[in-house]
Amino acid sequence: MFIEERKISNKNNITKNIMKDCYKGLGNIALNDNDIESAIDYYSRAILYGFSKFDGYKCIGYMYYEKDNWFKACEYFTKALSIKQDVDLYYNRAYARIKMNDNSAALSDLTKVIGLSKNYSQAYWARATIYFDRRQWSLALADYKRYSALNKNDAAAVYNIGVSILNQGNKKAAYPYFNKAKNMYQAQGNAKCYNDCVRIMNRINGYAY
Repeated sequence: MFIEERKISNKNNITKNIMKDCYKGLGNIALNDNDIESAIDYYSRAILYGFSKFDGYKCIGYMYYEKDNWFKACEYFTKALSIKQDVDLYYNRAYARIKMNDNSAALSDLTKVIGLSKNYSQAYWARATIYFDRRQWSLALADYKRYSALNKNDAAAVYNIGVSILNQGNKKAAYPYFNKAKNMYQAQGNAKCYNDCVRIMNRINGYAY
């Protein structure tokens, strides 16, 4: 009896594996054809037949993400993250939450990203931007500096460091950052941003412009 039950069990497992591979394959085909809705449906079915829940939820989440369906993307990223931590999933869930104006939850995700990967520069930038928009200048400054240390040629980061310092009332400390950003923008041929730096520097020096 035990042997017969085991044979049945093995047969069921083979059937499940076949169904899993079929639905996963159909999902891949649909994805290649840019048929996102069908791909989501096939991957969901593959999960029912044993496809890795983490991989399945992640794939579905990214498909909704590409469709700008931020709510559903967050839903599936959350399901995947409940199984295993993943630094990119935390970052992309943060981005989706920013798109939904849920900046408090996004801050939590970005902090997790930084905790898992100290050199994940885009997380510093995104978190700094939220702090900047909230006028939390000292927090924005700290993150822009961390981002700038990892992206030394990013003139916008240097400029934002200057703005964050200036908004804390320290003109003298802010001035060198605007001067550095000005030179970087000049080297890039970015006349608009170059002129913005010049205007701020003139204002700091008390010149009319």
